[in-house]
Amino acid sequence: MYVYSYKRKEGGCPAGLWDGLGLEEQMGKKGTLPYVMAVTGAGGKTSFIRRLAWEGASLGRRVLVTTTTHMARPEHLGVFTQQVRDVKSMLDRESVAVAGRLTGEGKISSLEPDFYESICPEADLVLVEADGSKRLPLKVPRPGEPVIPGNTDMILCVSGLTALGFPAADKCCRLDFALEIMEEHGRRDYMDGGQWIIGLEDLGCLMLHGYLNPLRSRYMGIPVIPVFNQADTLKLAEVSLRLLREMNEDLGIALGGLHQDVSASLF
Repeated sequence: MYVYSYKRKEGGCPAGLWDGLGLEEQMGKKGTLPYVMAVTGAGGKTSFIRRLAWEGASLGRRVLVTTTTHMARPEHLGVFTQQVRDVKSMLDRESVAVAGRLTGEGKISSLEPDFYESICPEADLVLVEADGSKRLPLKVPRPGEPVIPGNTDMILCVSGLTALGFPAADKCCRLDFALEIMEEHGRRDYMDGGQWIIGLEDLGCLMLHGYLNPLRSRYMGIPVIPVFNQADTLKLAEVSLRLLREMNEDLGIALGGLHQDVSASLF
């Protein structure tokens, strides 16, 4: 796994997501823990959360993972009892707990709001999978999405580079909303030949107008950070950093290799 952190007029390859996102500084500024991060978009949200949880535990932090929608049932570290003591016990023992309600479909769903609020103080860091994407690498949210908890301190917006070069109909969740954005903000020739093949410029356009701008308007004062995942070669990482620069972002993340990462079997 490798991480590239883009900062305007800077750059580099930090030790991990923790450093790349400046989490130690962000948590210190808040002062009172937990620090809550909502992860939205498509293209590896769970893998991204898993890596952050692994880094946090490695640094001696207690990390709670949950969802406001649905996520795959964890093979390890799961707590499904809706009991605060069970979440606390898992955090005491393993430093990471994945809490949710079993759906019977190999997934977990969102917690009751009161229970969510009662277990957050047991952790230093809370990671919330706040969006669904039907396992596709690209998404544009519909009204009411993503589902961001009220106590969120940072929002991450993920897009997967494996969508590049493929028909949008095969790789994009909520295609109808993506088409609306492309019609208004996209490149003029995006439907050249009658079929929309996803290009790099399109990823930036959909990220900006589907997630970054709307979320920044809705959650003023909260960092909303773009993440380009599945940059599994140096060339793709460089492409991602160039895109972040062209988007005029202050901070962004490009990363790859999560499927082979040490954190892949955490839960």
